[in-house]
Amino acid sequence: MKVTMMSGKYLACFGHSEIGPSHVKNNVNNQDAWCVKYFDWGEVIVVSDGVGSKSQSEFGSKAACKAAIKLSYFWHENLNYQAERLLEKFHDYWIDALEERDPSQCSCTSLWVIHCHDLIFMAQLGDGLLAFISPQDEVGFLIDDFNEASFSNQTFALQEKHYENQWNWKMSSAQDFSSFLLMTDGISDDLLHEQKVSFVKGVVEHYSAMTEEQATKEIMGWLKSWPVPNHQDDKTIACIYTVKG
Repeated sequence: MKVTMMSGKYLACFGHSEIGPSHVKNNVNNQDAWCVKYFDWGEVIVVSDGVGSKSQSEFGSKAACKAAIKLSYFWHENLNYQAERLLEKFHDYWIDALEERDPSQCSCTSLWVIHCHDLIFMAQLGDGLLAFISPQDEVGFLIDDFNEASFSNQTFALQEKHYENQWNWKMSSAQDFSSFLLMTDGISDDLLHEQKVSFVKGVVEHYSAMTEEQATKEIMGWLKSWPVPNHQDDKTIACIYTVKG
């Protein structure tokens, strides 16, 4: 899922989602989803990965994109809302976007960044990578303790009930960031810990110099030919960044 960028904004974007070999083989749809949407007062970027064992997780990941867009509008109109309450709102919007499908069969991870006026609200539930770069070219991660959770094949995900303690979130000034790069675990889990900073920097620097169409075409190429042997998962990567100059 993608919403095309409006003209005249100071942020640009690129991204792509590539279906994994196992889903191609089993005639299953891509269970990842992503979107970028621009408003007069800000932007939102979302990446979501449907839990593979759930029968309708592709609907869950698409619903996560819709929920984050709806939350962006709500936050714009209620800027003093507490972050924890915004996370509850997001969950409610996700349930609504499922259109009466069983939430237990629509589980998915959720990573998103909302820019509203001069504030940034970023949040992550489950695995994947939410990275940001400062105007001083320093890379940071919303979750920076890459630990044994990545190896247990278990992750938190959206489900019928909302559990605030399963979320990681951060609210800060928009001046602290020049770009955001989000990806599902089909990409992030194949990066060594010491590779993550250089990977984030390299991707943002390389593709922000291209047009959106050029970047998408090239990203599609290397996601299709992912170099890790026996990889099976869907792979999604998305970025918004400040246009320099």
